[in-house]
Amino acid sequence: MEKFNKIANIIVVALLFLVLVNTCTIRSSIRITAPVIETIENRLDSLANEQISTKELNLLLDKNGYEVSYRMLYDNNTVIRTTKRPDDIMKAYKDSIDLKNKQLLNVWLDKKQ
Repeated sequence: MEKFNKIANIIVVALLFLVLVNTCTIRSSIRITAPVIETIENRLDSLANEQISTKELNLLLDKNGYEVSYRMLYDNNTVIRTTKRPDDIMKAYKDSIDLKNKQLLNVWLDKKQ
């Protein structure tokens, strides 16, 4: 029985020592990763401030749609069976693209002020 108590005490002391070492290791790893976490949080905060507005997104989508249509007509260079000539339609698309670019510029300038 006395031998059992001696072994039990040694095991308890060894386990307490292992818990102490583990706690110190966790604290040091927290100390090492804390600056990294803070940097990530700061970057996420800065990204949250740079969100794109709905108006800006709609303008970008419209502009992209006109650019795709313009490129398709230009690349195909086919005669469309309507009363309008392809050159006239391409010019209308180009004017729409320019208008969307001006509107986007105004949105971005308003955002910076």
